[in-house]
This record gives sequence, structure tokens and C-alpha cells, in this order.
Amino acid sequence: MLRTTASLLLITAAAQGGPPLPTSGAPPDPMRLASAPASLDELGFAAPTGWAAEVALAYFNLWNGTWHTGTIHKEFGLLGTPLQAWELRTLEERHPADAIHRFDVEGWVGAVTVIRKLSPGLVLTARVPWLVVGSPHWDSLSSRFHRAVGLDQARRDWFPRGGSIVYAHYQGATIEAWEEQNGSRLVDATVAVSGPVGEFLGALHRWSVVVQAPTGERGTLAGSGGWDGGLRWGAQWSGERHRLTVAAGYTWLDGGGRLLGARRSNIAYAQVVGARRLGENSWLEGSARVDSSPLAGFSPSAVGREAVVITLRLARRLGTKGWGSFELGENLPKFGAAPDFTLGLGVTFALGE
Repeated sequence: MLRTTASLLLITAAAQGGPPLPTSGAPPDPMRLASAPASLDELGFAAPTGWAAEVALAYFNLWNGTWHTGTIHKEFGLLGTPLQAWELRTLEERHPADAIHRFDVEGWVGAVTVIRKLSPGLVLTARVPWLVVGSPHWDSLSSRFHRAVGLDQARRDWFPRGGSIVYAHYQGATIEAWEEQNGSRLVDATVAVSGPVGEFLGALHRWSVVVQAPTGERGTLAGSGGWDGGLRWGAQWSGERHRLTVAAGYTWLDGGGRLLGARRSNIAYAQVVGARRLGENSWLEGSARVDSSPLAGFSPSAVGREAVVITLRLARRLGTKGWGSFELGENLPKFGAAPDFTLGLGVTFALGE
């Protein structure tokens, strides 16, 4: 199933006329949010001297599942009504060897990020995110888009809008959460320290060490209850009218942490971002990103597979110290479960010393 992601973010310029940071934050993915997802700003490329502050808000809509839930819903003549727990129990009894899942989650991911550039070349980044689930009931937008371009509805019209369910079952283990996930919660906070490695093959290389603390509510999408840590590497080639960034990372997830009760698997990440300057104040950027799943050891279905997202971003400078950008992305079909559609707004400005 094709997925579309659009988000509006604002980022800080390293210097007047310079290109924007490759990506301000990690994608607003509720299934990866509390498992220390990698973010390019953790590497500190083009961080301004002194302090910078960022506030971002992105809407997400996640709809993904196996054939099972739609089939049983139709069998019992329940099309147009909410999925019920007894249907899931029936599926588990009928298909004990199958990997079954149904994700229907809508909401917001916001974040406040503070960046401090130290010397020599060290950058400290601290992010406090929050998650809102169950609003604003914009999930019909994705259906309208799929219908307009002739894409498969993936049985979206078999269920009512506005539902909240995270369900996955495999080999006797189950993740299950319903409307109790609705509401607003702080998410596990992240701190990163990055520094320069040197210049190789014409590129500036940087490293980053990241720690995510269990500040969110355990047992929800906002909190794992564990201390997660990761290493990141990135290389950047910059010119007057272009910028190319490649990055990769690995995250060790605390064995005591859980994702809605499920044990998590360590995750890996890779990304390529190319940007081209348009005029004096704007840049066009394309990105390809791959994220493994913290549920890779839980299920062989899309729940545990890598998510692949292609994005386009148009960025424009705001005054002399900030950048604004609009981002549109596509989560490629046949890969892992991730939000189909997001739309957001944010603001970042350099604050100086």
C-alpha cells in the first residue's frame, strides 16, 4: 500500500545564505517514537554558533494491517462498524500460525528541541517530544487521496473513521491497545552529543552519541520504560548550490523496556539526502530513509519489517536566522508499517550566545 507523508518543519541556518539542516527531526512514527529513532540534527551539521531553539508539530495517520481483520469483519456482516475484540480472539483461534496485525492510529507528534554549539565543534542537542492520539479525525484525507489517484483503499472504507487500535499477534504473543491510548502524553526525551571526525573524500564527517531517557508513560506508545542508546555517523558534501548528506546509525534498546508490553529488537537506520539551491533563499531537497523495526523479533509481517520513506522538501530562509520548509514523502509499498500521511508546522531560530 502506498503511503504519503507530508510535514511542515522549520530549521536553523548555519549561516546567512547557507542551506538548511537535512532534516530537523525523526519522522512522526508512533510505533518508533519511544525507541530512540535517529534524527539528522543529532549529528550537528550546520548548527549555528551558540544556542538555537525549535518547536515542531506534525500530524500523522497510520493505517496498516493484514487481510484477516477485514475478512472476518465482512464475514459477520459488520462492514462500517468498529472492529471488536471478539473478532480478534476468533482470528487467533482460527489462524494460530499466522502473523496478524491491524494498526489504526491518528494524532500529533510535537517536539521542543534545544541545540547548543560548543567548541571545538561539539554540538549538544536535547529534545522533549509529546504525543497526542485520537484526534483531530482527519483520517478521511488519506482515503480521499487514494481514491483520487486510483490507489487501493486497503479496506479503509470497511471500518469507520476515528478509531484507535494497535494490534499484533504472532505465535501466542499479542500487542493490543484500543482507545485507552487516546490523549496527550510526554514522550521519552532524547539527548545527543556530536562532534567532528574529520574530512575524507571531500566530505565533512561527524559522529553522535544518543541517549533516550524513560520520561514517557510506560505501557503506552509514548514510553518504553527503558534507557536506550545509539551511535550515529554522517558525512556531508557542501557547495554553494548543493549539499549531499549520508548517515547511518545503530540503537541498542534497553532489554527492560517494552513497546506496549512486547520485547523490542535493536534498530538500525540509513539515510541519503540531496539538496539543491533555488534562488537566493530557497532549497529543494530529496531524501531516502530506511528504518528497521523495534518489533522485528516479534512478527515477520509488516510490523517487523523495515520502513522505507522517500521525501521531497522545499525550504526557505526566514530572515537571517531561521528556515521554513514544506516536506512531502512516500512510504514505499511492500515494506514495513509506518504512517501513511503526515502534515506539520514548526519554527526554529538561532538565538546566539
